Formats: sequence, structure tokens, C-alpha cells
Amino acid sequence: MSAGDDGGAELDWGDGDYGRTAEILEPVSEIVIDLAGVSEGDRVLDVACGTGNATIAAARRGARVVGVDLSEALIGIARGRVGEAGLPDVEFRAGDAVDLPVEQGHFDVAVSVFGVIFAPDAEAAAANMLRAVRPGGTVAIASWISRGPICAAGMALRSAFPAEPGPPAFDWTRPEGVRELLASAGAREIEQREGELEFHAPSAAEWFDDQERNHPVWRWAARHLPAERWEQVRRESVDALRAGSDDPVEFRASSPYVITRAVR
Repeated sequence: MSAGDDGGAELDWGDGDYGRTAEILEPVSEIVIDLAGVSEGDRVLDVACGTGNATIAAARRGARVVGVDLSEALIGIARGRVGEAGLPDVEFRAGDAVDLPVEQGHFDVAVSVFGVIFAPDAEAAAANMLRAVRPGGTVAIASWISRGPICAAGMALRSAFPAEPGPPAFDWTRPEGVRELLASAGAREIEQREGELEFHAPSAAEWFDDQERNHPVWRWAARHLPAERWEQVRRESVDALRAGSDDPVEFRASSPYVITRAVR
């Protein structure tokens, strides 16, 4: 699936209410900042910062943080959260992971929590994150692992769109692939830690409906697929969610992820 498959229409991460998803993902940002070893005075870059989860987690540790995101709308939400928390030394910039608007070698730590994984050029994005940190600096990236019912629902969504011509896109859901990606970009001392994040809704159908109403990716897909194809995606997704739920009545399931930490 690509945001440019239908008349060049681009996916807008400010569409809908991504903040609902960001609230669920927030605990992983805390883990990433801990694993990256962020401490007071560190210069930290948060790539694809979204609504500012990792930015805020780092700033609360006394770091000086720059958050970068493509979406001005999400940056606006992040600025508001930072202001409400009264956190100093935080700056936000609009920019792309494949062309980061930051000085090379300036940061002690660069992180991305389920953000850089959406960059259209994984190799360039990984190399840019490494170049942004000083020699000996740390990069930490959280990415999903392809297991579980939410992954299956995502696969049903992606399968509704034709594959783009050319080589396949980089698969961030393979931990060994992420390790190889960073190693090829020049990273060393690479380590990985897996975890799980729980998702919950009153039912599988209600989880899907919430994504359709609020999540930018699902909203984009619903607008760009014919109605009958969208209904097929709905059926396949809800079936997968029900089958994989840990609760026979409500929807409750854990999605595995991996945090890859590396040194420049």
C-alpha cells in the first residue's frame, strides 16, 4: 500500500485523531528512552515524533530535544503537550526522515518509535539517523514484529492495494532485517530487545471501526478503495481480530515489537 497509489493523493498523518493511537503507544517511548540511556543534558533527536511521546519522555530526563515530523498538525499537538508539561529545551521542526533538517553529528541520541518505519526509503532514513548522532552516539528504533491479529488486519489492508513496481519495500517487521539495515549503514554494537503492547476494544468490530474513524492510514484506505473492496477488508480484518483475540467476548491482544539499539 502506498499513499500515492490513487491519483497521487498523499497520506496525511494529521487526518483523523492519531492521538488516540499515540496514547496506546506511549509506554514504548518510555522504554526506548530508557534503553537509549538518555540522561540530563543529552542532545536528543526524535525522528517522526508524532504527538511527542518520546520527545516528552526524553525532556523529562533533562535532555535537550528536537522533534521532527512531516505533519504540522501532529507537531502542533506535540508543542501543546510540551507546553502543558512545562518542559524546557524542546524544539520541533517539520521535516522528512529521508532528509532530516538537522546538523550532522550534533546529537548524542536519535530515536524513533514506530515512526521511521513509514519512511519511503528505509536505507536513507537509517543512514540519516546515524549521521545525526556524534561518533559513539546512540540510535534506538522501535518497530513491529509480524505476529498477532493486528498484524493480520494490517496485512488484509495492504493486500487491497497493488504492489508498487520495482524492488519490494524494506520489511521493518523482521528484526534480523532491521539489524542488517543498521549494520549496513555503519552502526556497531547492535542489540535488540523484544516486548509486547496490549490493545483492547469492546469487540473486534469496534476496534476496526475505531481505526476507520480515527487512524490516518485506515481513513486514507477507506477513502481510496471501492466500497465493496473496503467491506471485504473489513470482513477479513474483523475475522482475523476475532480469531486472534485473547478474550472470547471483547477484543484483547498483544502485538510484539522490537527495539533495536545501535552505536555510531
